[in-house]
Amino acid sequence: MEINVKIRDEQLKRFFDRIKVRKSQAIQKSLLEASLFQRQNISRRTLKGLDYQGRSFVPYTPEYREFRRSIGAPLRPDLKVSGQMLGAMTVDATASRGRIFFTRNAEGIKALGNDKKRPFFSIGTKEETRIADIFVDRLLKELGV
Repeated sequence: MEINVKIRDEQLKRFFDRIKVRKSQAIQKSLLEASLFQRQNISRRTLKGLDYQGRSFVPYTPEYREFRRSIGAPLRPDLKVSGQMLGAMTVDATASRGRIFFTRNAEGIKALGNDKKRPFFSIGTKEETRIADIFVDRLLKELGV
């Protein structure tokens, strides 16, 4: 028995182009979901006073603690006075990378300064594993696997 399949080159090219676009869109959506997860994770643990490794932040200086006391802010380090820094944290994604960043330059500078003394804007080992799982789960779902 002999089976002959005739596919025109143009049909095959269009077919693979559609697959390529679908794959890129699936990767972008998956990276966006993983980035959103990590943004929430950074906010949650920071407000609990924990760094990216799950350790408590270094205490505030006595002078800064007094300032926080005077404005009625918590004395446990949570990097929040006005909420503008964490509120300016956002995400985007392309088909090649997910990104967490600050929408306002002033908040990015503030985050950079805070991160030197109380590292919060990083990914811990446990978080890395969870991010990878989220990415793969969403990718498989998007690709219908």
